[in-house]
Amino acid sequence: MSAVNAGSQLSGDVLVEIRSSSSVSVRVISPLGDQAERLIRELVNETLTQRGIDNVRIKILDNAASEWAVRARLATAFRRWREQRAPHD
Repeated sequence: MSAVNAGSQLSGDVLVEIRSSSSVSVRVISPLGDQAERLIRELVNETLTQRGIDNVRIKILDNAASEWAVRARLATAFRRWREQRAPHD
């Protein structure tokens, strides 16, 4: 199964890539340092918990995105990931 993406690498945005995995793995790359990385990880963990997901590998390339942008990109990426995994009729 291939990766799904949401967002872009433009300034003020974030690119979220999700792949299926046997466990959860999160990699965050941000030019804003540890504080931004911690916030993004909190948002990812919150999303995973809310959706009951424990089998993804997530890579996030942050480019100074706001919290609402990260939340929106995560929601879109997870929707696409679930759609990709759904059985086709």
